[in-house]
Amino acid sequence: MLLFLAFAFLNTLFSVQSESSQDSKAVAADNTWNVGLRLYHSIRKNSSSSDQQNVLFSPLLVTLSLSSLSTGAKGTTQQQIHKLLRTSEMKVDKGHEVMAELRRSFHRLQNSSYFLHSGNALFIASSAAHSFLQGSGLQVHHSMDFTDKGQVLQTINKWAEKSTDMKVSGMAGDVTGGGAVLADAMHFKGLWDREFERDGLDTRTFLGSRYTKVRMMHRAGIYRHFEDIEKMVQVLEMPLVDNGASIIFLMPLHVQPLSRLESMLTQNQINTWLGKLKEQTVSISLPMVTLRSTFDMQKYLKDLGLTDSVDEEKADFSGITSDEHLHLANYLHAATLELDTQGGTSDIEEELQKPKLFYADHSFIFLVRDNETNSLLLIGAADSADGDALHDEL
Repeated sequence: MLLFLAFAFLNTLFSVQSESSQDSKAVAADNTWNVGLRLYHSIRKNSSSSDQQNVLFSPLLVTLSLSSLSTGAKGTTQQQIHKLLRTSEMKVDKGHEVMAELRRSFHRLQNSSYFLHSGNALFIASSAAHSFLQGSGLQVHHSMDFTDKGQVLQTINKWAEKSTDMKVSGMAGDVTGGGAVLADAMHFKGLWDREFERDGLDTRTFLGSRYTKVRMMHRAGIYRHFEDIEKMVQVLEMPLVDNGASIIFLMPLHVQPLSRLESMLTQNQINTWLGKLKEQTVSISLPMVTLRSTFDMQKYLKDLGLTDSVDEEKADFSGITSDEHLHLANYLHAATLELDTQGGTSDIEEELQKPKLFYADHSFIFLVRDNETNSLLLIGAADSADGDALHDEL
């Protein structure tokens, strides 16, 4: 009887721990959307009207890097990071462990649903950061001579190239010096559940912030789609192989700058749109492009409430090193995403009815979602596409 009671107690304990772990992962995954959307709006708000650079970054990488950095932070510096990451809402002692689980999760579909290369690193001058090296989740490059800026830039750029299979180059154009440099780099190429026919490629005009000639790929199939006539927005979800992840496209019904769509871009509105998606025949045309962005996220951190980390006087990263008063001087983030024809094949015949048209020949927003954890892997805006220019800006 005692053995039975002991077994029942342990079973209940493990069940509670499992539920707590699942709840914590749900909080962490949900926060990738919260942080991602806040950062997206901050980037767009602080960009000049003449800036034609596409927006592309990984909210998951950002939250992973900040979680890792928090393990070396103390005082209000750590408290601000924990508040942003909602660590107190996680039903486990260490939110960093939950984030590490998300890191492992988004690598599980490598070479099946997508090709993914990424890394997070910290570059510091101190030589006494050995204890922080273990378990931080960051590749720590210490003993950096920041008085030799050329060497620092070369080290960062080589790291980014190696981390992304040479897909991200020239990541660091400048660094402030006098503090730590946090860096993220990611290359992502999704594999569609059904590939586009390369024989069907043709050249069309992409009507973004610049009018350019691009190669367009076309296919028709059964997809989850919604047309919001009231808000004049089309929403399309395209699964990747094995439905482990999806790319969600948000596009105005007509050619226009993205500012109107962006004014509606909240987590609640996105969830509303996703809740109205229905399977139907859709004829899809997408530009075959590689989108790239590089940002110094440091200047956007204040908008997210991380004021101490970037303040030379207030920052407390004494958990990393006691040799110097460390602050975050730069937070470099670079990402590339390929939209290509490549994908899986299927013998299942689709019964195609009269199709809805999703013709992405103008600016759109996209979201890459991990369907198992619901994490936001990438968010971006395709505002321009490489090609021969035809007209001036809108």
